[in-house]
Amino acid sequence: MLKRKVRIIIACGAGIAQSTMIKSMITSYLEREKIPCEVQHLTFAQIPSVIDRFKPDVVYTAGACPFEIDKSIPQFDGTGIMTGVTRAKDLANLKELIEAMPEDA
Repeated sequence: MLKRKVRIIIACGAGIAQSTMIKSMITSYLEREKIPCEVQHLTFAQIPSVIDRFKPDVVYTAGACPFEIDKSIPQFDGTGIMTGVTRAKDLANLKELIEAMPEDA
């Protein structure tokens, strides 16, 4: 199990409603799974500058991001988590991804 905090960025158009909902669902799940995390929610436009200083392990967006993000960072559409359509599967996939992460990243 990963001992360091997992860094996650969650973005949407305004950085308010959708990203906040996805953040709440992801952080609640990770707390239940006893996985430490640091999560920031923001606008799509803020992603490039936040990636540079925050160094996220994972990026979630509410829908498609209007520009390309660093392909070395796993990226997912968090809409299914927010709506509940694929929530359980997407959160389980996140846990698997985290469990496979190197400790020193």
